[in-house]
Order: sequence, then C-alpha cells, then structure tokens
Amino acid sequence: MWETGWKEVIQNIISDHFEAADARARGGFSDFVSEARDRILELTAAVPGSPLWTEMKENAALASLRSDGLGAMQLITKCVSEAVSKLANDKAGAWELHVVAHSAGSIFLAYALEALARLGVPIRTVQLIAPAIRLDLFEQKVLPAVAGGVCPAPTVYVLSETGELDDDVGPYGKSLLYLVSRAFEDRRDTPLAGMKYWIDRASPPVLDLLSGKSNGRPNLVVSGAVAAADAPAMVGSISRSDSHGGFDNDADTMNSVLVRILNDLPQRTFDSRDLRF
Repeated sequence: MWETGWKEVIQNIISDHFEAADARARGGFSDFVSEARDRILELTAAVPGSPLWTEMKENAALASLRSDGLGAMQLITKCVSEAVSKLANDKAGAWELHVVAHSAGSIFLAYALEALARLGVPIRTVQLIAPAIRLDLFEQKVLPAVAGGVCPAPTVYVLSETGELDDDVGPYGKSLLYLVSRAFEDRRDTPLAGMKYWIDRASPPVLDLLSGKSNGRPNLVVSGAVAAADAPAMVGSISRSDSHGGFDNDADTMNSVLVRILNDLPQRTFDSRDLRF
C-alpha cells in the first residue's frame, strides 16, 4: 500500500490560501459566481500546489525507477521474486496479483507495471479508482501493458461529470481532480484518466479500451449510473460514491472491487459499517 496523504495536504493549502484568494477577489466570495471563485482559488493554490504535485509524481515514478535500485517497488519486487523462487512450482503457480489504485496510486502503478511484469506472477485484475494519472501517461504506460499481455484491461471507476462539479475541496467548489487538472499540472485543463469529461474526449485507443468489457463486465464504472432496479443485473459494476475521496468508503464500489477480484460473488459483502474509517 502506497499512502501519500496528499489530499489532506492540498486541502490545507486551499484553506491556508483562502483569505489570500478572497483578497484577490476584492470582496467576499458570495459576490461572485462559483466559477469565478474557483478560478481565483486555482490561480492562488497553483503556486504552492504545483511543486508539491510534481514532487509526488516524481516519487511515484522513482519507486520503480531509482538508479540505485532502492525504490519501494524495486525492493518489493526483489523480495517477491526471491520468495517465489523458493516455492515449489505447483505453489508458485497458484500466486496471482490484484491491483487496486486510488487517485495518485494510478501514477505509482503506471511506472510499476514493468517491474511487476518481471515477477512471473500473473496480474489478474487492475482497478483504478478516480485515477489522477494524466491521459497521455495512461496511453504511454498502461495501454502498451494491456496490449502486450502484461496486465488485463483496467476497470476505471469515476464520478459522473455532474458528480465532479458537485464535489468540493474545502472552499473549492469542484472535485480534487478538477483542481489538479486546472491548477497543479503544467497547463490548465490537463486531461486526466479519472475524469468523465476527459474520458469522453479521449483518443480512440483509450475510448475503445474503456468502452469494452472484461469477463462480461464494463471496464468503465460511472458512480451513480446504475439505477436501483438494474442493480441485480450489474453486480460488480456499481458505484455510488458522491466524492473523489468517498470511493473507498462506498460499499457498492468496494463490493464491485471484490467481485472483480474473485470473478464471483464474495461469501460476505461489505456493508457501510465495515467502511467507516
């Protein structure tokens, strides 16, 4: 598990710069429409937020790419390789990998795929939850891995476009991915693989992948898109998160993750009480 705490840090940045942004607006935010308010916050938060986000992406890459071989993923794959080599062939053949990556974890995974492929342990499922990875990096790293049989087509869980706009990061009135796309990347409105808006406008290879199915289930799961009446027929493809950070607290999302790992119904499903953490 790769834990960054970056959402909390960014929330603090937004809160710390709220007054500065308010001053730049020359009045209370209530005097402005929400889009103008958010644009001011984007401009204000970009100065401290962009270097932080860049460093986090570099750390995600270096976990697999350090020249001294001491990156976290490099050490993990070394230990796993040693463990597998000591097992009897029949036991080694029973191993499999399942990857679940939330938000910035998708960037970590993109660089880790090559190292994971060398393990000789099959990657059975890849599930990306509100991935913060740029679409161009997704195309460069993930699509070739799928085409080369390194990993299966990923399941991508996203908020609807309305859900992204209804989410917030403290006083910022849109989702965290909107803030990353508009303020923290190297250009405004950078396409991200976790935003429905940009998925709908992605290149044909990305659209083909995400419009497809794996084991009879759609590769793209949009939160709230499945009506209650249709839920029994869509087991493993349901999410009801209403925020970027809410997917791992949403029973429908986590049960869909379980179903795809098991390729079957679990003996016991998550309920909301299990996910209060």
